[in-house]
Amino acid sequence: MSQATAIPNAYLPAANQLIDGRFWLLFYNGGTFEEYKAMPNALRFENKTYIKAGWNSDLNTVHYKEGVPAIAA
Repeated sequence: MSQATAIPNAYLPAANQLIDGRFWLLFYNGGTFEEYKAMPNALRFENKTYIKAGWNSDLNTVHYKEGVPAIAA
């Protein structure tokens, strides 16, 4: 019998859009600042790198824009 395996730390985007020449991802969350902070600062989706760009507490959304994260040496 075939079996499915969970992927830890997987996030499902609610939207993936091209805005002004840059790709953006949108995720829904519970609406608290703690949940926003718990989301990763950077992630990969469809061979693109995205960085956390903002949070809308009224709509309970977290936004990521295509870009390169700063990584400390």
